[in-house]
Amino acid sequence: MNKKFKRILAGVTSAVSVVSLTSVSYAGAVEIEPILPEIQTVESAFETELSIPENQPTANEDKLYSNGFNYTLSKEGITIISYIGGAFDIVIPSEIDGKPVIAIGKGAFKLNKAILSVDIPGSVKVISNDAFLDCYNLSEVKLHEGLEEINEHAFSGTRISEIYYPSTIKKMDTPFSSCESLTKVTFGEGVESIAANSFSVCTSIEKVDIPETVKTIGEYAFFNCKKLADVTLHEGLEEIYKYAFYGTSINEIYMPSTIKTTVSPFVECDSLSKVVFGKGIEKIPSSAFTTCKGITEIDIPETVKTIEKNAFFNCNNLSKVTFHEGLEVLGEDSFYATKISEIYFPSTVTEAGLAFRECHNVSKLTLGKGLTAIPKSAFANCSGFKTVEIPETVTTITQCAFMNNDTLTEIDIPESVTTIEEMAFEDCSALTKVTLHEGLEILGRRCFAETGIKEVYMPLTVKKAINPFYDCSALSKITFAVVKSPNVTKNDN
Repeated sequence: MNKKFKRILAGVTSAVSVVSLTSVSYAGAVEIEPILPEIQTVESAFETELSIPENQPTANEDKLYSNGFNYTLSKEGITIISYIGGAFDIVIPSEIDGKPVIAIGKGAFKLNKAILSVDIPGSVKVISNDAFLDCYNLSEVKLHEGLEEINEHAFSGTRISEIYYPSTIKKMDTPFSSCESLTKVTFGEGVESIAANSFSVCTSIEKVDIPETVKTIGEYAFFNCKKLADVTLHEGLEEIYKYAFYGTSINEIYMPSTIKTTVSPFVECDSLSKVVFGKGIEKIPSSAFTTCKGITEIDIPETVKTIEKNAFFNCNNLSKVTFHEGLEVLGEDSFYATKISEIYFPSTVTEAGLAFRECHNVSKLTLGKGLTAIPKSAFANCSGFKTVEIPETVTTITQCAFMNNDTLTEIDIPESVTTIEEMAFEDCSALTKVTLHEGLEILGRRCFAETGIKEVYMPLTVKKAINPFYDCSALSKITFAVVKSPNVTKNDN
């Protein structure tokens, strides 16, 4: 009897319809008495279906067969390309005929509704796209150390409830998306990185404890894991990349002091309301808490020297922020469009460009005593306060410092200030009263342009002024300082 035909019929029930069977024994041996007219058609159909997937190692001979597995052989090893056996619990061999099994090919087990479990040996380095896609009854998968890559939708649509994540993993591409039963992830000992897209769209994971050995969490790692509410991060973690926890239900997070890089990891985490910073943390990285709408207050640790750009960008319910002396840099848009009601601005800050842009609820602004310069654009497009007391230690109000403030009505520039740089108060439309004192030397270009100033005193010490009151249509009176002649005592001699 044709052995190839017998093998096809033993593993595939759909082929039964093209033959007539007189007897079948399913307990071990299979006895089949076929009628053969359409054998060639069936065989041709299977050869087409089981063609070698793209991007697999090039075989050095035609596809081969062993114990239900069709495979190809390359110089690197064996790639399983399909399964035509009838087992419910599959153990993939680590080698066949002395050759290592190194990969599971694209779609190798796709749509196999009979499989209940699969054990994949450590010899397998790559699990390809769609390898077990829509194996609806697959509920148990064993992965081992040695595995390096799991590709797109490899286990999508399965009923896996728990998975082991080997420390050897280097690449993941949403392999478990739509695995609605997956609730538990166990990480291998010594794992240093969680690859991008590892558990993206695993909607049933509720808790993850990131091991202390992990230094990097890749982009989209837990993207849109909607039920994920409990995440534990440890000291030693250095990088969290784009959208790593996007759309999760995390309500509290610990930010390790070892963090160096973050790229919007908690975007759309609307439940995140509490942030605990690691002891000794010196930097809050860029975009760390962008659009975290649940955060209402933050106490910046005394050890923090830098808050990078966009750190709390668009946290539009953040109303209370506590800064401490020692802070040096507030990055651009670090508190963009928040609802901060009071700002204490430490004297140690030297850079704060547009840090509070679009913050329009600031009713009180206090500048730290000892501040020597109000940094460039520090309070540009920031409003709510009607006046601000400038410390007598300030010598320079830099470019665009209070630009586009529509609530500031009056300002007293102390005698210590020698320079008001260009556009410092431009377009402060409500500003009607400005007091300038002797000692002021430079009024930069358009520094009070388009304000509502009605009158102004020009100190005698002013050496340079470039259109400082440009387009001040309400300005009707300018008083210039007068040089008084010294008293001369007449000498009759």
